[in-house]
Amino acid sequence: MAAPRRLCDHFGKAPGGGMFAAALPAISPQAVESFFALAIGFAFAGSCANGYRLFGEHFPSFRLLESGPATARFAAIPLLVFAAPFIIMRNSVRGRRIERRRRTLSWWQR
Repeated sequence: MAAPRRLCDHFGKAPGGGMFAAALPAISPQAVESFFALAIGFAFAGSCANGYRLFGEHFPSFRLLESGPATARFAAIPLLVFAAPFIIMRNSVRGRRIERRRRTLSWWQR
């Protein structure tokens, strides 16, 4: 039994070049999976930070490791491990607004 034909089997092989001859190949499934893992990670980090905000008076920050008794600092480590991507992005966006920096695609384009 022959394998089922897929759209990508004839990619770039259209007679006369065709409309799809110069098209780029589709994104790989591994790239899509990585993107979803990154998005779910940021969503979970935001949920952890907002959950802390729900029960606390302020958003979590890395200063939780500097203040309070030793047991509170030790208990803040798991929260900061999971909420770190959200905290870093929030600090970056706030810093850009406060310092009135222009938008750049990378840090070396200052």
